[in-house]
Amino acid sequence: MRLALLLLLLVATSSVRAQQLSQYTQYVFNQFSVNPAVAGSKDCLDIRLGFRKQWMGFEGAPTTGWASLHGSIRQKGKPFVANKHGIGLFLESDNAGNWGYTRMVLAWAYHMQMSRDYFFSFGFFGGAQQMKYDIGNSTLVQIWRSGARWEIEQRGDPRDHARHLPL
Repeated sequence: MRLALLLLLLVATSSVRAQQLSQYTQYVFNQFSVNPAVAGSKDCLDIRLGFRKQWMGFEGAPTTGWASLHGSIRQKGKPFVANKHGIGLFLESDNAGNWGYTRMVLAWAYHMQMSRDYFFSFGFFGGAQQMKYDIGNSTLVQIWRSGARWEIEQRGDPRDHARHLPL
């Protein structure tokens, strides 16, 4: 009994990640999406939007959209202080087939000037992510052997009757 309870506790507290991550082929245009230390690295308010749809014409093709905003915080009356803070916001929505998520993260960064043109920067992301799974569009597949041949049992909606397809 104790072993079963321990195994249940281990399984319940562990994390498994096997879903597709969103694609950033042009991340050079939005470095803030993968590195929170970029927040406030420029002396202006940086606003960027992006959208990517892969595999055009395929149902359930991966689609990603994002928006980012970040800037630096300086003391009033001291615009040329070497060290500075940065804050930012990153929003992202990604859908691939029946899976998808929406993420919102806030960022904080600190930039220390090491020499005239070089900074040492570090930052943190913190936020929330909502995962989704569209069970209504799911397909359940079971492969089984019927006599001398293999068959696939396929169900579109769990309430539908099964279709048997010979292999």
